[in-house]
Amino acid sequence: MPTSAWTGLLASDGPERKEFMRAIDAVKKRTQRSRKFTGTLDGVADPREIDRNGLDDDREIVRQVAEEVLTDRQQRILQLSLEGWTVQQIADELPLAPERVSDEKYKAIRKLRDHLADRTSPRG
Repeated sequence: MPTSAWTGLLASDGPERKEFMRAIDAVKKRTQRSRKFTGTLDGVADPREIDRNGLDDDREIVRQVAEEVLTDRQQRILQLSLEGWTVQQIADELPLAPERVSDEKYKAIRKLRDHLADRTSPRG
């Protein structure tokens, strides 16, 4: 609708005016919701930072255990996998068959899981 027609539309009391006002109100409310002020967050810890610190600690433990129990190739496969590489991309990089990469990755994860479970169990 051209802006020149707004004056006539707003002066009338018909269904077109009601629809026009409803559309304006919907846009206004959507804008208000998207701009809601949540207040200041100074002094509030970012839970993502806490999660990131814990994740960094966990990764360091896994890295140390990986050096103890995994082959160099298994370590490399896991590192690339953690960086988001697909099995096919890892296979192309190393070069290995994708099935071999998948098998090595499975074995590496299994070794890590078993070793970490032994370290954290009460008897280990």
